[in-house]
Parts: sequence; C-alpha cells; structure tokens
Amino acid sequence: MNAISPHSDLPSPQSRRVAILPTILRKRTLAVLLVATFLADTAPLLAAPPDLTTIPMPAVDTSATYNLGSTGARGWIYENKDLLTSESRQILVTQVDPGSPAAGILAVNDVILGASGTAAAPVAFQADARKSLANAITAAEETANGGVLKVLRWRGETTTTQTLALEVMGTYSATAPYACPKSAKILQQAAAHVAANSEFGRYSLGGLALLASGNPAYDAMVRTEARSLIPSASTMTDMKSDNPAGNTWERGHVCVFLAEYYLATGDAQVLPAIEAYAVNIAKGQSHFGTYGHGYAAKSADGSLHGSIGPYGPVNNAGLPCFLALLLAEKCGISHAELAPAIERSSRFFSYYVGKGTIPYGEHVPVAEHDNNGKSGLAALAFTIQGGKFTQSRFFSRMSAAGASRREYGHTGPFFSYLWTALGANCGGQEAAAAYFKEVRWHLELARRWDGSFSYDPKGGGSGNDYYNFSTTAAYLLTYATPLRKLWITGKSPLAGNLLGSAEVAEAVASGNYNAAARSTQELVSDLGSWSPMVRDRAAKALAGRTSETAALVSGLIAMVQGSDQARRVGACQALGLIKDTRALDVLVASLTDPDR
Repeated sequence: MNAISPHSDLPSPQSRRVAILPTILRKRTLAVLLVATFLADTAPLLAAPPDLTTIPMPAVDTSATYNLGSTGARGWIYENKDLLTSESRQILVTQVDPGSPAAGILAVNDVILGASGTAAAPVAFQADARKSLANAITAAEETANGGVLKVLRWRGETTTTQTLALEVMGTYSATAPYACPKSAKILQQAAAHVAANSEFGRYSLGGLALLASGNPAYDAMVRTEARSLIPSASTMTDMKSDNPAGNTWERGHVCVFLAEYYLATGDAQVLPAIEAYAVNIAKGQSHFGTYGHGYAAKSADGSLHGSIGPYGPVNNAGLPCFLALLLAEKCGISHAELAPAIERSSRFFSYYVGKGTIPYGEHVPVAEHDNNGKSGLAALAFTIQGGKFTQSRFFSRMSAAGASRREYGHTGPFFSYLWTALGANCGGQEAAAAYFKEVRWHLELARRWDGSFSYDPKGGGSGNDYYNFSTTAAYLLTYATPLRKLWITGKSPLAGNLLGSAEVAEAVASGNYNAAARSTQELVSDLGSWSPMVRDRAAKALAGRTSETAALVSGLIAMVQGSDQARRVGACQALGLIKDTRALDVLVASLTDPDR
C-alpha cells in the first residue's frame, strides 16, 4: 500500500474508509487483504439514528466519539453514510473527566436529549445534536447566563433536567476573533496549557503558537525550544550539500518555526540553522517546484531538481516548504538556489488560481474551496511573497468560503484546522471574522474544560493529537490572528490583498451553496461564479434537468465564445455534462484556446 501519511506507514481508520476502494481496483491480490482490513476497522453504518432511550439500549460502536465542549465529557453521536451528524438528536455519554463541570452530573451511558444555555428549560434537540450542544455552550458561557448549561438527561428510563456550571467566558463579538474578550481569554488559556505541559508537539508547532500568543512569559521557553532545533555543524554542512536528503514535512515546518522565531526575536543563534534548512529545501525541489514526502531525484546529467520519485508530489508537504523559503528570505538568507526555488513553487501553485483548490499532488484542480488546509497555506505563501495579489486574494477567498470543508482531509483534517483560518485572515479582518463565525460551533465543541483542544475528525475520534501535532497549538493560532505577531498570523498586511465586504459575503454564500434550491436560470448565472465549486455544482445540476437542457445549449455555446473566463469555463463544464452534439465544435475549438 502507498504510504498515505507523513509520519506512519499505516493509514488512519478514517482514511481507510475513503481511500481503500481505488487500491482494490488496482490489485485483486491485495484486495482480499484490504477488504479484511476495511471490515475490521469500520463499524457497520446505521441506516437511521437509533433511539438510545429504548430498553435494552441499541448497540453502537463507541470507539470514535466527540469532545462535548467545555463540559468535560465525550460522547457518541449518530452519523449518516457521509459521516454527517445532521440527523442526530441524541448524544450518548462515553467519558466524563474527574473534576470537570460534568463530573457527578453526567455518567457513562447517560443520554443527552437536549440542552439550553439560557434561562429557558431544555427541550429535545430539534436539529443536529452536535451543533445544537455547541450553540448551547456558547450561550451558557455568556456573562448574562452565568455559565449555566442545562441538559435534558436520560438515565435509567427517567428524563430529568440537570445543570452544569461552566466557566463564564463572555460573549463573542461580531468581529471575533478580533476585538473579542472571549477569544482573547480562550487564547490565554490555550497558551497556558501548552506552556504548562511543554506541549511543543511534532515540529514545534507549540513553540510557534506560544510565539504567536505574544506573551513574554513564554520567551525563555520558546528560545530554549528554538535553539534545541539547531543541527550540529556537520549536519548543517550535509544539509547544504548537493546531495539533499530529508523529510520534507519536518524540514518545511521546522524552518517556518525557526524563521518566525528569528523575525520575532532577532536571535542570531538560529540563523545558521535557517540557512541550512532553506538551502536544503531549495536544492531538494523538483524542476516543477514540487516536493514529495522526500526530495526530488537528480536529473540524468547529475544536476539538481529532477523529478519527484514514484510516489509523486505531496502538496501538503510542498506548501510548507514554499512558505519556509519565503520566510527564510525575510530573515535575510541569501543563496543562489533560493530565489529560483521560490519562483518555481510560485509558478506551480499559481496554476490553480481560478480553477480550484490545490489537490493532493500533480492532479487536476479540486472543485472545492479547500482541501485539508492547502487553500490557507497558499494564501499565506502568496501574501508573504508580496505583490501576488491575484493569487493571495483567490486563495484567501477560497479559505473564507471553506467552512463546509473544514472536517475533510486525507488521513484526517488536521491541516485544515491549522491553516484555513490563517488563510482567510490574509483577506483581512472581515474575511477572518466571516470564516470564524461559520466554524465557531466547531471551535466551541473542540475546546475542553481545561483550555486545551481536542482533535476529533469527521467520523469521531479519541481526542488525541494528530500524529503528535499539538491540536491545542493549531487552534491557538486561529485565536492569535488579532495580535499579528507572526507573518503567518497577519504581520504587515498589504492593502492589495484585502477582500471587500461584497467579496467576503459572496465567499460565505458560495461555501453554503445549494444547487438544488436554484432555478434553472439561476444555475446558468452561477456558471459564471468566481467559485470553482459553485460552477461545478451548477453544471452538474443543470445536466440533471434533462427536460430543459436542449433549450439551454445555444446559450451555453454563446457563453463559451464570450470573453468572461469564469463563464466560459462554467459553460464548458455544463456542455460536457449535457452531451449535446451541437456543442462539439465549440468544445473542440476550446482545446486549443489561447487561455488554457
């Protein structure tokens, strides 16, 4: 099996669910083993939400659960075949932390039927139980409601109202996380947790987060961490040689941390390490500006920058390398390999502008707004590069629209949690606030009662960190954006990158787009959307309205022959799906169009 994670030869259970069938089709011999693994690791999907209050209680697989916000409990929540909790109306309690607000009030196998964070008595959940509980916690933590969370608890065939005393956190401002005391308090608590537990995690993401918090109390700790990452002199010599080797995930992320640390503190002790990392990354890049799990092979003539090995490029590793090179340049690192490497990566990732979000590797653009944080990473890179306004604005807009993709990602959505909010922030405070508002319920449910954050991907989890990346640090960076202490949290914004109010509103609307609710003429108009996802959904919906498609073809052909790029692309997509032979000539002609 191909390695599908940066840190392990074994995929996570979630990735097995979504990635295994194409492999089965490739090799029948391997298929038997993979099917066995799939069946062993995946619980049967329930066709409908079970009633957990029936006796005996229906059997459910509680190996994957969700954190229940600041209550101190975890719970199982029903998911449909798409791993969505939209049909859930009950929560089965599976864990209660001693000393937490839920201790002594909730217990394992209790069922939460409803919740209220106001003076009103709780009633049974009327919508997604997961989101409903998160919204009740938000209300309860407001000063006016005194931290009182009322839950409708079923236990032993009896339903009662129970009260949990949550910490009063205040009210989210309309501009949160900007100018928001509650967001600032969450940031302080998360940073304190990271510091108290020395939770630097893989590639010192915790160090990056403490740096972003702006609290001088953590300076000595961050300095010790940064200096501990300085390789030996001999290792740095090897790194700068013409035989570059290394794990691109480690090299990119560590260089980002060290560069941000130097730019924030001026500690010259780390400069040689930043240079070694940057030169190593630059020399290991492919001719096309890409990276794999490792570096590119040499060309046939022995020169650097050949192609990536048989597994191919991995853009979630390549984008942090691109970001690292840009930050190293900000540190004043000068080397003949640096500028050409930046240009190659810039050219490669610029290709996706207007077409879709960045895919796993050298694949077609993805007709979504985000793909496990890569829109956010690209927005950061092009913003920091400077002068790349078209690229920066496109990817920050994609990030702002990416809320519905927050919980999706190859092997898990951790990098979406890490990078997407930072990418939206590249478009300005209004874009950051719009994205934050869309995902606030998710942030609320992931936040634990001790100030830390739980990593629970779509499908549920155990709350443990993703491959030892600090989840608390990843979330902390979102709340640190108003401080603008780091380049990745918005230091030195450029006016040309900022999105206007209309663009932000359109981004949010695009993220919530529902083609089924649109009229046929509205769908035709949607083919000209800025959003690749909207164009894709509109084209598919039009093709499905078979009784109307024949009358649309001439108009769509005229759109292809027009001058608006988005409308031309959208019309091509629709005509390709409608399959009316009248469109053949214009589609064939488009294959050699000057605008690729």
